[in-house]
Amino acid sequence: MHAKRLFVPVILIALSLMLIAGSCDAEKKKLKLGDIDSSLAKQVGTKWDGLKTQKVQYVVDSGNKDVDSWSKQAAVVYGSLVQAEHVVDIASKEVEKLKKNKDAEGKKEAEKAVKQAQDILEKAAANGPKLVQDGENLVKNYKKLISNPTKAGAMYTALTDSAKNLKETIDRAPKTIKKLGKIGKKLAKL
Repeated sequence: MHAKRLFVPVILIALSLMLIAGSCDAEKKKLKLGDIDSSLAKQVGTKWDGLKTQKVQYVVDSGNKDVDSWSKQAAVVYGSLVQAEHVVDIASKEVEKLKKNKDAEGKKEAEKAVKQAQDILEKAAANGPKLVQDGENLVKNYKKLISNPTKAGAMYTALTDSAKNLKETIDRAPKTIKKLGKIGKKLAKL
């Protein structure tokens, strides 16, 4: 009889702790250019750094290393697009100046930036199938995801943030690729 009276409060306390733990924010890390590609690390803080103004984050401790990895992969894909868009926008402005000034050095810098944006997008696209496969594996192995209920909130944050990053990538990529093609053609004509 005494055990039955203790059972209800113990269950309520356990559920309360799970809800509190689940409502906690997950630890996030800001994506850096070097996370996209090590060759971009030297551009951190320069005018070519697209992640300086648009923050892209990923979860680093959801309680599941596969979820953390997928979160970073999604952030890298989205960050690649953000960086490419930024480079294309700057190169577009540079082209207008180059037309007026016939600046050979500026043209080389803009061409290099456009080539780099193309490379970034190609690398992100090449990593797409792995990202999809890893996402499918997370779905298949969903029981592993819920093995630690105290990390439910962090895991939820990681998965929803990843989905948001991927949605933004899908929504914005066609426009960015089109702009990249246009700026490449303009530079070729200079």
